[in-house]
Amino acid sequence: MDELQELFAALDRIRPELPELVGADVDVVNQALASYRTQLDQGRQSPVMVRAMILKYLQRYPALLRRVQQELAVAKGLIYHESATRGFDPRDLMASDDDSLSASPAAAGDDPPSSAAQPPVTRYTDITCPRRVWVETPRIVVTVRLTVRQMAESEASAAVTVVENLPVLVRIDAPGFGVLDQREQSMTVPPGRDSETLTFYLRPSQVGHTHVVLDFFQAGHPVGTATVEVEVTAHQVTIEPGSPKAYPVQSEPGVAMPDRTLAIGYEATTARPQLTFSLFEKGVWSEDFQPFPLSQPLERYAAGLYDRLTGLANRATPQPHADQAKEAERLIQSIGFKLWSEVLPDELRRRYLAERTAWDDRSFLILSDEPHIPWELVWPYATGENPANTQPWCASMNMARWLRRNASGGANPTLTARLNWQRLSCVAPTTTNLTFAQKERTLLKDHMQRFQLHDRSPAHPTTAEVVGVLETGDYDWLHAATHGKFKAGEQGWGSFLSLNDKDILTPDDLYGPMIEYNLRINRPGIVFNTCDSGRQDWGLTGVGGWANRLIGSGASLFLAAQWSVTDKQALSFANQFYKSLGDGDPAAKSVRTARLAARQAGDPTWLAYSLYAHPNAVVGG
Repeated sequence: MDELQELFAALDRIRPELPELVGADVDVVNQALASYRTQLDQGRQSPVMVRAMILKYLQRYPALLRRVQQELAVAKGLIYHESATRGFDPRDLMASDDDSLSASPAAAGDDPPSSAAQPPVTRYTDITCPRRVWVETPRIVVTVRLTVRQMAESEASAAVTVVENLPVLVRIDAPGFGVLDQREQSMTVPPGRDSETLTFYLRPSQVGHTHVVLDFFQAGHPVGTATVEVEVTAHQVTIEPGSPKAYPVQSEPGVAMPDRTLAIGYEATTARPQLTFSLFEKGVWSEDFQPFPLSQPLERYAAGLYDRLTGLANRATPQPHADQAKEAERLIQSIGFKLWSEVLPDELRRRYLAERTAWDDRSFLILSDEPHIPWELVWPYATGENPANTQPWCASMNMARWLRRNASGGANPTLTARLNWQRLSCVAPTTTNLTFAQKERTLLKDHMQRFQLHDRSPAHPTTAEVVGVLETGDYDWLHAATHGKFKAGEQGWGSFLSLNDKDILTPDDLYGPMIEYNLRINRPGIVFNTCDSGRQDWGLTGVGGWANRLIGSGASLFLAAQWSVTDKQALSFANQFYKSLGDGDPAAKSVRTARLAARQAGDPTWLAYSLYAHPNAVVGG
């Protein structure tokens, strides 16, 4: 019996004990384990990868992990070490060189890794592999290396998080092919440079559509996967390359994959800036669209949109005149129509209109390298259609977004399926003239009581107090209700949040070994409801800077407004969002419900929010 079968057998033996080991999550755990078996049975993951994924998943439930360790140790007649129960961090690779369940105390202690440890880096798979081959072909060649920058020519470009100067094991699995040489090979990632190239030789043996899977491991831990779809034909063909079809991010099991994912790349280094689009359905590649050229840099284009939206928000009144509200609604809609017409390729627009009813009410993820364009506001329409019958993407679908790379090239390649929501820290200044902030603080306290959450809010939210919360890690959800501003003329991290005693918090305050460690380990949810009448400088670069820093550092969710919002509607949005989330609705559906609750004629507040998260993520865990 191999190691994976031993693991499945151990889990089957202790299944009656699950209610005691995981409490109310019995069904969730059973569903996750079943999904791993399905991935194995369908050949979507190799046995090595499935085993590693299960072990990583079990770390969410320490009691269950200890029981599995004990069962495996007893079955093998080994001594059970209770020390190997903490979660995996890429820096653990500096201290571990095997994938056993029983790590030594030095490798599995409870202390966080030293700041002197070599930090992990992101590399990208550069793969060559034919997409169409004849079954009688004697041999095909598959090559792979890890590069510092993404290679447009790669058959599958996946982000891999590794530690430099340590071996990376690469394993190839290819149903319908025979492996002619070694199935596993090793490479080393040199500092600041591309790795050497590994070569695998395959012989096709079965006609049909299949896939070549390359799994990457370091110190026994899975660090990435890349998949290339291949067709083996019964008739002789010219070997053909194809388009990358690997799902560009990892998604934890336990909730459904997004129904549709639109991967958007921004290529600013070309002679003319352009956007690229790839559509995935349930994690499977569906279609690539022609690159869409832009007449100006994306930042400049987006800035003009935000100026118009901010102006509309600043002119909004609690009870607008009917004619004023109607005109404001027309202007809001015209901005959405402009996005639909000016930033999407014709083929994508035609496909959406043909399938619109199939997209409605489904989960939708925008996976992008940039945080600038308000994709939520894209407002589809067909020529001659009554505008009253149209609505923006964020109103017709359960929509979220994610960043493949942040501004510094860092990445958070994994979408979190279950959100931690037990220790909530509300940052609401008490010494400034922000009446809405205290109303929101009271609202959050009510939700804490209703959903039995632990209050970790700083009593006097100065920079030192807020940074202290971030450094101790005694939180898994942070909600800021305050001013959000952007220092005009500054680049990068020019945005800040106002705190007590005229203090501020900026993305620069999120650097440091313990803050970054807690963001990576806790995977917290972060909400900025920056709502007051002085927010006119908050917008494009403000939210973009925070999203880059927080998502790139490990946050599982980031929710914020991209332009000025009105106090009353922002409070209504927050109330409905937390009510829906606490009642069990997925994150994107909760945001969509909150938008509708905050909708008021002539006020674009309901459209302002951007959610960075797995659209189907739910609280619990």
